[in-house]
Amino acid sequence: MRPIRTLLTLALLLLFILFAAANWTPVTVKLWPPYELVMKLPVLVLAAALAGWLPAGVAHAVARWRWRRRLERTERELEAARPAAAAEPPAPERTYEAEPPQAQPMVVPPAGA
Repeated sequence: MRPIRTLLTLALLLLFILFAAANWTPVTVKLWPPYELVMKLPVLVLAAALAGWLPAGVAHAVARWRWRRRLERTERELEAARPAAAAEPPAPERTYEAEPPQAQPMVVPPAGA
């Protein structure tokens, strides 16, 4: 899966470089009445993409951190429970004096008979 992700990332990077080369023109962004921001179009597109990715990236990182802590806590609890289970003697094996009886086939009459 990682090679596919790497290829897709490289393809997107190549497309962005081609877009940047074709559109390297200044654009004016009007923030509020007296303020304007002049920057190159690819820089603006990249800044907008990063601004859109940032909240989702932070939420993903927090969720990963939370799940990792939960998993480590569960593993610690499991390790603590294992010695108690290992201290119990194993259950004796069941032995049968005779083999269990075999099931007899059941005759079912046909429908309508």
